[in-house]
Amino acid sequence: MYKDNHVSTGKFNLITFFPKNLLIQFSKMANLYFLVMVFLEMYKPISNSGGKPAVALPLSFVVGLSMLKDAFEDIKRHISDRTENLKKVKVGIKRTTKTCVEWVFKVMRWK
Repeated sequence: MYKDNHVSTGKFNLITFFPKNLLIQFSKMANLYFLVMVFLEMYKPISNSGGKPAVALPLSFVVGLSMLKDAFEDIKRHISDRTENLKKVKVGIKRTTKTCVEWVFKVMRWK
């Protein structure tokens, strides 16, 4: 009967969080640079760490911390969206008869 008014500002859902966030994290040049360094460190002929990825631990810490921050921000967005969508508003319904036009207001949820 009415057009959908659902507010949704979240970037992720439970299924898309990990792959989409990894894509966002490694689209940053610094993270991508250190990821390449991890792979290069595992190549023994050019590695000074004996083929052990020494940069992997700090990189995973930074990326993991950024992912946690993004998760908390997205959870806040979803909570804010839910409270906005559950707010009650008055909707005007236009009723026309042969003699006059009448407006009736009905209380509904925003979404």
